[in-house]
Amino acid sequence: MIKSVIRYLAMSLQVLKNKDIRKLAFRKPNQNIPSDEISSFALAKWLLHAQDEKIDGGFRTYYLDKQWTSSYPETSGYIIPVLLEAAEKLHFPPFKKSALCAAEWLLTIQKSDGGWQGGYIHQNRPSIVFNTAQVIRGLIAAYKFTYNDRFLKSAIKAGDWLVSIQNTEGFWEKHVYLNRIRVYDTYVAAPLAQLFLLTSKPEYKMAAIAQCEWVIQKKQKENGWFEDADNTIKHNDRPILHTIAYTIDGLLETGLLLGREDFIEAAKIPALVLAEKWRINGALNGRYDSNWIGSEAFITTGGAQMAISFLRLSTYYADSYWSDRSREILDFLKSIQIMETEMEDVKGAIFGSYPLWGHYEAFGIPNWANKYFLEALLMTMSGIGSVVQKRESTSP
Repeated sequence: MIKSVIRYLAMSLQVLKNKDIRKLAFRKPNQNIPSDEISSFALAKWLLHAQDEKIDGGFRTYYLDKQWTSSYPETSGYIIPVLLEAAEKLHFPPFKKSALCAAEWLLTIQKSDGGWQGGYIHQNRPSIVFNTAQVIRGLIAAYKFTYNDRFLKSAIKAGDWLVSIQNTEGFWEKHVYLNRIRVYDTYVAAPLAQLFLLTSKPEYKMAAIAQCEWVIQKKQKENGWFEDADNTIKHNDRPILHTIAYTIDGLLETGLLLGREDFIEAAKIPALVLAEKWRINGALNGRYDSNWIGSEAFITTGGAQMAISFLRLSTYYADSYWSDRSREILDFLKSIQIMETEMEDVKGAIFGSYPLWGHYEAFGIPNWANKYFLEALLMTMSGIGSVVQKRESTSP
């Protein structure tokens, strides 16, 4: 608490002294938002800027007060498929080179047990379930792009490790962050489902199904809210939007991949709560308690993640209600994207919270926030979420 107060005071002094930081701190949403293509290109270029190939090839995060972190293996993993998609959609080969560079680096740091460490690379932590699964996403994408067996073999080794340590009830309790069981491991189930579709190994499918069934049967309330959804111990009674969104999209993606409508329906319930809050208020909070009462500042990462889930739901149900909400969130994110600044380390990106001093990743530009924003824009540009024929009314 004391460290946080000191940091906020120090940043307040920087705001007063530095005109560029002052502009960032007090800038209002831009009324003239860029096109999806221009916004996407700026985001992808920032991700390249966040990657230092001279050091290792992973992606870093930038803070106004702390500057650049070391590379983050987990997020480097799930950035890979998005940059490969950006290279194709935006016709810019350096994005492909960047993605494959990250994939090669991740091969070199895989742990002997098959997992990848938690946290930033300099922290040298043990293998963590959630982080490992996100690297699997990247290696699958790299394999599909190159057909290089090294990527697939590495993903299979990781998948085998995840299956081997899963509890028989479906959750993970070993090698988990803070040694706490959490429902956002539905976002682990989805890459396991991807791995099943690629290898036909039934244990991956079974593990993915077991995790999602445990969540919807044991941890989801009737109003859609999830127990044990936060990435802290202290605030688990009101989880952050970011991890709520992980849980929703994990259920949704796994359901779509494996044809489990019950997972999709379970994801739709909280998604609809959040979609309605956005429709009515034009904003979302950073945390929500069990009655969906919000608190704290908007988390841009979670907003972009929900835009992705809304696009998936729009496609599945052929209902423009969902794509309309996604469009509104993306337009807002574009309005706060930093397009004009003298600070090269922030140009083209979005901060983790809005305003930038919000509790989540305060004063920081997390690479994952920009990844999800870019992914949602690329999905929109690909026509995902476009409604051709209405399947069933799901909107209010």
